Amino acid sequence: MDLKLLYIDDSREDRELLRTILDTITNSIELREASSGEEGLQLLEADQNIPDILLLDLNMPGMHGLDVLKAIRRDERLKGIPVIVFTVSTASTHITEAFRAGANAVINKPLDLSEYKQVFIDTFHFWQNISRLPSK
Repeated sequence: MDLKLLYIDDSREDRELLRTILDTITNSIELREASSGEEGLQLLEADQNIPDILLLDLNMPGMHGLDVLKAIRRDERLKGIPVIVFTVSTASTHITEAFRAGANAVINKPLDLSEYKQVFIDTFHFWQNISRLPSK
């Protein structure tokens, strides 16, 4: 089964890095990208092909990641999407806020490239092979 992933992050470099990592580790993840919270919500609202997982940055200009997460959790059609907050913030308040807003997981962005790749391998292995996603 192909996993449909939406990655919302204002960092073009981080989006490109994920795309590169996915190209080297698997061809079973369909990646869509948004460069802002607003763009991500527009994609979700316009697309009938809801992603299996959403990877979300917190600190973005314009609409903050927590606001995106809250909007997703209020939407009947979208509220079941597993959301992984992927952030550089290690502040316990940010982590607590993310879980209160409905995050399924919070992962800190590693600084080292090999660790970054391993985090994605482990994360997607879990969501593809270990966890059970809701049926659509």
